[in-house]
Amino acid sequence: MENKRIKKIPVFEILRNSGDYCRQNFAVLAGFTLLNYFLLVCGIYVWKTFWLLPIVFAAYVLWSYFFRYYFKRKPYLDLSPIFYSMVPSTKIVVLSVLFMSVMVVLPFVPLFLGLSPEFNEKYAHFLQKYMQDSDWVDLGLNLIVVLFSPWLIYRPFLAWISALIGRSGKLGFAWSKSAGNYFEFLVISLVFNFGMMILNALVDHLGLPLFAAMFLFAPLFVFLNVVLAKIYEFFFLDNV
Repeated sequence: MENKRIKKIPVFEILRNSGDYCRQNFAVLAGFTLLNYFLLVCGIYVWKTFWLLPIVFAAYVLWSYFFRYYFKRKPYLDLSPIFYSMVPSTKIVVLSVLFMSVMVVLPFVPLFLGLSPEFNEKYAHFLQKYMQDSDWVDLGLNLIVVLFSPWLIYRPFLAWISALIGRSGKLGFAWSKSAGNYFEFLVISLVFNFGMMILNALVDHLGLPLFAAMFLFAPLFVFLNVVLAKIYEFFFLDNV
């Protein structure tokens, strides 16, 4: 049986080509950036209210339009693929929520293992002292999410893009097409997380309010989606 050739993501070439695309389409991407910024700011001010739902839906439509525009799938605003794409996107959300739920509950598991009361008391004190509002815990959780992001976010995200442009939205298909690229996806995840860390440090240093901070983050999110589009193009549309 002929072995299936594994395509390896040329990470730095993808990043370079994404930068070239941004420069060549600066005006259009500036428009997406401004709309993204507006939705981010609105999301901040309606957080934990009913009005967050229409903001999330508007963001969903925006990025659906973006990927259809990138891949020249007219009409760019088409509700049919948007609703069809909700199948893989729902699976992504469910997987992510389950993973985060496990991460949140896992530290409390020893309390339910029937160990001695003395151990439970000391462990509960440890959780209260070191696990609440700890920068180190936050860093550890972020690191774990980054390590699992190739499985939970990046590879499933390709199925969402595929559904948006009228192709197969099956997670298994996207998973098989992008197999053997864990470290490549991890490098991309680290690049964007370092970018977020640098922007966070800048925001803290300047003491910027949230609405101003979002002005810095909005272009990074747009660039990330360009990179994801390039990755999808590499796996699904490149016949080389």
